[in-house]
Formats: sequence, C-alpha cells, structure tokens
Amino acid sequence: MGKKPTIRVGEVVFPADEVVGVVHDLAVREPGKVFARFWPYPCLGLAVLASEALVVLAASAPPELFAKGEP
Repeated sequence: MGKKPTIRVGEVVFPADEVVGVVHDLAVREPGKVFARFWPYPCLGLAVLASEALVVLAASAPPELFAKGEP
C-alpha cells in the first residue's frame, strides 16, 4: 500500500484518497442562495464532471475541515 496523495493549496494540505485528474476548462456556475444554506464555506461555484456534481473550492479560503484529514 503506497503513500496517500495530498493536494496543496498555498500552505494548506488536503489529504486525498485518490487524484483522478485535473480539468482546466471546467464550466463553473455561481452557487445560488439555496445552496448556501447547505454549504456554509466559501466556494467558487458548482460544476458537473462525468455526471458528478462538484463544489469548486476557493483556493484562497479552503474549508478547514478538509485540511484536517482523518481523526
């Protein structure tokens, strides 16, 4: 079993289970007010990739809970 990958955004390191790829031209839509009720963290918007919904995180303000990793 190899080392788990990490994603670095500035000084914050996110643990990852797997990195599948990077999308350079992802179509990101601004999140609506209803979405903000369920996602209290800053984000750039919402996107769909391979039929999966994505929350596009703001690199300048990543949610702290993602940087903590496993307890």
